[in-house]
Amino acid sequence: MASIDDPGNVCSGATALPVSGLPSSASQCGYTLIEVLVVLAIASIMAVMMIGGVRQFQSLSQLGERLTRQSVADAVADRVADDLAGSLELPLLASGSGEQVSFLGAPHEVRFNAVVRTGFLTQTLREVAYSMETLGEQQTLVRISLPRRLGQVERTGAEKLVMHPDVNAVAFRYMTRDAAGGAVWLDHWNQARLPVAIRLQVDLGGTGSKQARASRTVNMLR
Repeated sequence: MASIDDPGNVCSGATALPVSGLPSSASQCGYTLIEVLVVLAIASIMAVMMIGGVRQFQSLSQLGERLTRQSVADAVADRVADDLAGSLELPLLASGSGEQVSFLGAPHEVRFNAVVRTGFLTQTLREVAYSMETLGEQQTLVRISLPRRLGQVERTGAEKLVMHPDVNAVAFRYMTRDAAGGAVWLDHWNQARLPVAIRLQVDLGGTGSKQARASRTVNMLR
């Protein structure tokens, strides 16, 4: 028979006698079924909360990435629209045509004279062109501006600016009026006068949430 003075042997034999004032052998030697179920329930709740937090973080991260890329597309579209809004009916130098042309437009490129910003408070008259060029292994939108100087034989002082490496497409359309005054949209423009309006679209490449698109319509009649 186990001795009361040797508590280390109380649970070692099945013949141990209960002693008044001491915890039972079940509470000393293990957990009850209710305690195990409570622990499992708490662990399940914590696991669900952790999984929900991870998913929420992923959703917020994807949303932030989409908003960032959309803001880039909007900024590029705004810059192109701002330059187009400053267009003037001045003949393009060395336009390659015998006629005076103020605006050259194609589905994926434009060329025109405009008063553009060159500083925070500075504006100047320049010849501006937007087109898609191959840089490395992909195409991207490039802005080229030249000082407009009459009588200049060599075109010098060109400035080239890559709008953003991820811009993989740009599209332009040009609005005129028919005899009845209705709107007609064209894919090309090659005239001495400016179009009534220009619609442009900028695309940022990618898949899924990495895609972004921005569109603008610029009124050219002032």
